[in-house]
Amino acid sequence: MDHVIWLGGGCGSGKSSIARELAHRLDLVLYATDAHTWEHWRRRGAPELGSGDDRWLRTPPEELASQFVGGSHEVLPLILEDLDALRGGPLVLAEGPQLLPELVAPADRTARPTGSGRWTTVWPATPSSTR
Repeated sequence: MDHVIWLGGGCGSGKSSIARELAHRLDLVLYATDAHTWEHWRRRGAPELGSGDDRWLRTPPEELASQFVGGSHEVLPLILEDLDALRGGPLVLAEGPQLLPELVAPADRTARPTGSGRWTTVWPATPSSTR
């Protein structure tokens, strides 16, 4: 996916703000994974989510983290399908917490070490990663 610049990171790390600014300044197409969450959920034929209380208040944090990583694995093919449809146009800046390096690197057949200009993953610092 040599037409895609990847920007991943934790929730609240600033990646969406950075992505909007970069897309504006560099005239890039912005693909925000969060904006496609419900469409991807529908396309996957995923079950009903239940109440927010059941999901967020009654589920242990370890299970929530495991569900997030598992869901990221499941949704990546749909993200790649969407991005492939944007091939041939301007560069695309894809951003979202689901863009984990271990998922993106193998999916991007043009991946090169960071700095080659063909593939880069940017992970904004989070408070816990800067301690």
